[in-house]
Amino acid sequence: MVKDQNLSVNPTKISGVCGRLMCCIAYEHNFYVNQGKSMPRVGEEVKTPDGKGKINGVNIFKSEVSVLLEDGRTKKFNPKELKSSSE
Repeated sequence: MVKDQNLSVNPTKISGVCGRLMCCIAYEHNFYVNQGKSMPRVGEEVKTPDGKGKINGVNIFKSEVSVLLEDGRTKKFNPKELKSSSE
């Protein structure tokens, strides 16, 4: 669950006062898994309205991805605007 949420695997950072795994991590896990299915992966090559690029960041809460374009610019897009570069 921790890896799905891009959290540190450090036990002191994911443990509550009780010493157990934070309840919120388990509670939020389904959200992260479901949202992650609709988002491209970091490193994936995509076609954008501004040209080809590579995903270099994902924000599931804003439903946006950061793309490093071939011309060196970085721009944010909604995943619906992107197509796989293999298409």
